[in-house]
Amino acid sequence: MDYIIGEINPAISPMTIGANGVRVYNSLAYASIFKSTLNSTYTLSESNFTIYSYRI
Repeated sequence: MDYIIGEINPAISPMTIGANGVRVYNSLAYASIFKSTLNSTYTLSESNFTIYSYRI
């Protein structure tokens, strides 16, 4: 599978006022893709009521 990345090329001047540059897209032969999950929950000791639950 091919992957594409865009990088700003400083050799090309932008044509729009206030633009940061011109992005040039290149294909990559490989890419490292990862996924992570963090689950966190805490409760009050006497009521067992969930105060906070967060998932990335």
